[in-house]
Amino acid sequence: MNQIVFASGEHLIAENLKTEFLTIGAGAVLEAPEGEYLALTVNGCVHPLAEGSYHGDVEITVAEPVTEETYPSVRRKSPIPLEAAISVKDGKLVPAQGVAAAVQHGTVTDTQADDIFIAADAPDFAGIVVDGEGSYTINRARICLEGEGSNDFVGMGAGVAAIGGADVTINDSEINLSSVTRCAVHVGGTGTVTVNNTKMYNVSPKVEMGNWSWGIAIRGTNRLCQLADDGTVHYNGCTMRSNGWGILSVDGSNYAHMFIENCDMELEGAGSHGYGVFCIGPTDMHLKNTKLTANGFPLLLRGMERKGILEVTDGCEIRGRRFALHAQGDTGSVVTIKDSKLITDKATMLVKGSTGTVYNIENTVMQPGNGQILQLIDSDDPGLHGTFVDVSVYDKDDTYMEGRNLTQPDMEDDITLNITSCDVKGDLLNSTSNLPSLASKEAPKELVIRDTKAPGELGNEGKVSGKPPMMGDMPGMPPMGGPGGPGAPGGMPPMGGPGSLGGPGGMPGGGMPPFMMGDAPKNLALNLRNTKLEGIVSSATQHYREGLRFLEETIREELSNVTQTPAPTVNNGVLVSLDENSVWTVSGDSYITSLTLAQGATVKAPEGKQLEVTVDGKAAELTAGTITGKIHIAVV
Repeated sequence: MNQIVFASGEHLIAENLKTEFLTIGAGAVLEAPEGEYLALTVNGCVHPLAEGSYHGDVEITVAEPVTEETYPSVRRKSPIPLEAAISVKDGKLVPAQGVAAAVQHGTVTDTQADDIFIAADAPDFAGIVVDGEGSYTINRARICLEGEGSNDFVGMGAGVAAIGGADVTINDSEINLSSVTRCAVHVGGTGTVTVNNTKMYNVSPKVEMGNWSWGIAIRGTNRLCQLADDGTVHYNGCTMRSNGWGILSVDGSNYAHMFIENCDMELEGAGSHGYGVFCIGPTDMHLKNTKLTANGFPLLLRGMERKGILEVTDGCEIRGRRFALHAQGDTGSVVTIKDSKLITDKATMLVKGSTGTVYNIENTVMQPGNGQILQLIDSDDPGLHGTFVDVSVYDKDDTYMEGRNLTQPDMEDDITLNITSCDVKGDLLNSTSNLPSLASKEAPKELVIRDTKAPGELGNEGKVSGKPPMMGDMPGMPPMGGPGGPGAPGGMPPMGGPGSLGGPGGMPGGGMPPFMMGDAPKNLALNLRNTKLEGIVSSATQHYREGLRFLEETIREELSNVTQTPAPTVNNGVLVSLDENSVWTVSGDSYITSLTLAQGATVKAPEGKQLEVTVDGKAAELTAGTITGKIHIAVV
């Protein structure tokens, strides 16, 4: 019988070992030569090198890590070692960096891998890493990974990680994960990855993740796929399932590109709440003929100071348990939704803390569960290190900001919504104000709650349950790391640079006080072209549920959960324009500041009712041309 026993003490393993029986005793420490690592495989599966007895085809492999070099966009200052079953660089296999015993079945060459099976429950152990230039093709692979990952920003523990400039193609494969913060596919560097007819799943175990990115209402322990740096990725005919905080993430990017076509994506699970795709920074993201359902918001937009492009076209069906599109902290992105369906439990679109974003919606069905097409609201973004957001400010009355122009749109600052060739029913309300600036000045340093009260209610005993997210809370994370996530451009030193601060999507670097993201009021410019709209279009006020005084991480789903009520305009102008083929049926009191009607445009009351129109308190008629001022359209 072939048997190896390691008793307590330190043991240097300088060469590969094979045995039928392996025992690692209590207190035994197995070490690799400097600059290398050890991989334990039992019957082809990779396991942690831990105390215990192992039987079967047992191997200990001495391997060199794949060294991921520093890339300027990602928050790292030194090369990061990666462990993988297969390593390819510059069009050549690198056997010394792979673990041959972990590759079950199939064939592996310099240019492709066919019919392979890889399984591991060792943390951070990846399936295939492709670096450098050249091309590589993966056909009919099965990769099954379990356990926690340490850094999904760089592809650590990914099913397939492309980190250089190579072209990688994945065909007819399946990647199954039961893992925390590790991805099925990671795309980084400058390469291009094309994934065809592949199934990708991550059903993470329930673990305590702390309060990572509670400020964008995210829950969960994984993002299924990651795009970083200047990479390009194509997903064609793929099936994707996750119970985490996201399916397709973009993070730590410069100018990344994502194309999604004929895919079926779903984010579900008791502990999940997040996004389907995340367009962040100057990323261009294109969805065609794709079905996307998310417990949260299928489309998340955060272009920040770097304008993004988000296109949803060609028969997409987008279903959100809250919103179809959630825009937070965006600056100047362009969103196009065409020939698609948006079906939601709440509003179709939720926009906050954003400036200069343009939304173009054409020939699209919108079915909001709460009857609102657009909720343009004040930001309740707590900032990266925020522990709470004081919402009592909305008990105050907004006051006019001298010099503010409510009748002309500012393309750099205001929000523009162009609706073309649609027949829609629902309200569009703008409740932005100057009140958040008061919150950032007046919010107390510490709030307390009664032990007997519900979270978020102000009391006088016990401290707020949330704490500032501390980098490195997750096991094995480098300083300033965190479990990864959608992030936000602009990190904190020493890592700095575009990208996020770790966690499933950090807030802007620097620990901004509450409401510092887009805290100024916005005008809404609504342009109807060949469109029938039935609903209220108006300035509004906003309020959170009764009794709620502050928001904190245990009740993160209360973020953006506001009720808007049409109200006279203060700082929140609403500018409406109709072309000659458009009809607006006003269903209730609407307060706007500019109305432009082309010859032939129609503004009318519901059947059996009529409109009363005043401009600056004086009765007026609606005729072709433009009228400005404080316009009140009442239904009587």
